[in-house]
Amino acid sequence: MTLSSQTVLRRGAEGAPPSARIVYDITRLVTRALNPAPNGIDRIDFALARHFLSPADNRNGALLCTCLGQRLAARDAALQSIGDIEASWNEF
Repeated sequence: MTLSSQTVLRRGAEGAPPSARIVYDITRLVTRALNPAPNGIDRIDFALARHFLSPADNRNGALLCTCLGQRLAARDAALQSIGDIEASWNEF
């Protein structure tokens, strides 16, 4: 079996794989907004969201599943939503 040149992962100058764009699913976080306080999984999910949507990498974004289907959100909008939920919980 051979791979065409289009399916081979292109490597950077030093042999490292090219950086990938990450889209983090924030659906669960948004659905937890009406709860009075976060649980342990919420705290882990928030930590992961903040990590993958950190300001250091402006190419990443977020996914949100709605009744109208899946929607992509820009990193800044996703971080704002996460911040608003955290502020409503007064715990972070």
